[in-house]
Amino acid sequence: MSHCVLCCSSVRAYKPRRTDYEGKFNAFLAFERGDAVPTGLGDFLVQAVKQQNFGPVVSTTCYRYTGSGFETVPSTSGYRRANSFKNFICTSHNLYYELNMYTGTGDSRHHESTRSGAQYQRDEAIDAPGGATKGKHWVHPAQ
Repeated sequence: MSHCVLCCSSVRAYKPRRTDYEGKFNAFLAFERGDAVPTGLGDFLVQAVKQQNFGPVVSTTCYRYTGSGFETVPSTSGYRRANSFKNFICTSHNLYYELNMYTGTGDSRHHESTRSGAQYQRDEAIDAPGGATKGKHWVHPAQ
């Protein structure tokens, strides 16, 4: 049983990218297909925006993860945008879909460094007129 977020089975990913929230997006897509939804994924919300391709927005609906499925909620209040999204397109119906991830904890690892602790001094050798680290072919603009 489909939950009618996406219009039909001919909907395809548009410029697909892997994200930090891949498991959560996959859970939402499983919900959309009527498949079993994984449990224990944390507190998050998916905002589904449906619009005519290169046209006006048709609808915006928010779905909160309940631990065993999703429920419709009126807004994204209480959640923070996670800078993670998925786009889909249906050429049969000329529709475009954007799924935006919101987290309840406010955690967004999108711009976080994966390296912790160590700080490094800036190597200023590349600023010298000789440009030793840039190779013999490079000449400093001031020369």
